[in-house]
Amino acid sequence: MATLKLNWAHSQYSEVYDLRSWSSDAVNRVVRTTKRLRANPYEVLAEPNVDGELDQLPLIMKIARRPIAWGDLQHEAEICTKELLPLQGIVVPKFSGFYEGRIKGIPFGCMLLEDCSTGLSKPVCQTH
Repeated sequence: MATLKLNWAHSQYSEVYDLRSWSSDAVNRVVRTTKRLRANPYEVLAEPNVDGELDQLPLIMKIARRPIAWGDLQHEAEICTKELLPLQGIVVPKFSGFYEGRIKGIPFGCMLLEDCSTGLSKPVCQTH
């Protein structure tokens, strides 16, 4: 079992939540939210993780707080670890785990993905 220590930063204060994952590819991590991108995804920064590994990379955290949304997100995570596994880091973002727990008594799930917002290093097609 891997753990995620989620430091949820608000404008005036922050809260820390402990989540867990039974996924074989998940690792112990410590992340803190840095920016809300839309209603669901957040940008998070991975801090030196629980195992002491330094991993200061920005990640995208997709969240689910309702049972239907949680099930959809868990299904998406399963697709990432099976069908999309050979494409990770090439065509789709690298998957960094699905974590779950309760926040203020409400079931909570989150999926961590590589942040690919830097864009392409070269154009997909060039016109002359």
